[in-house]
Amino acid sequence: SGLQEEGYFKQGLRDGPTIWYYSNGKKAAEYNYVKGEMEGAASVYNEKEIVTQSGSYQQGKQVGHWKEFNDEGQLVAEGDYVQGLKEGKWKLYDAQGKVVKTVSYLHGEPKS
Repeated sequence: SGLQEEGYFKQGLRDGPTIWYYSNGKKAAEYNYVKGEMEGAASVYNEKEIVTQSGSYQQGKQVGHWKEFNDEGQLVAEGDYVQGLKEGKWKLYDAQGKVVKTVSYLHGEPKS
């Protein structure tokens, strides 16, 4: 029942594009690795192969602009990561695609 992996290894470390699959054969995630650490564009999928998260990694940590989607593929949140932590303003969306809330983060913690 675990995830299956298809990718490349160099000197025992993941290197290059790696795709993970659910046990039903559907794609679970696409990552790129450099010397064993996630680097570059990343996408996470649900079991219907709909993207639920997309963004980038740098040296194994989430960085830059990320988008989060619900199981139907609708955008529910977007904002930035710095060194793997949510940072700055994140927008939350309703089912109609309108911004319903903006949450400000500092080092991964929501600011009230």
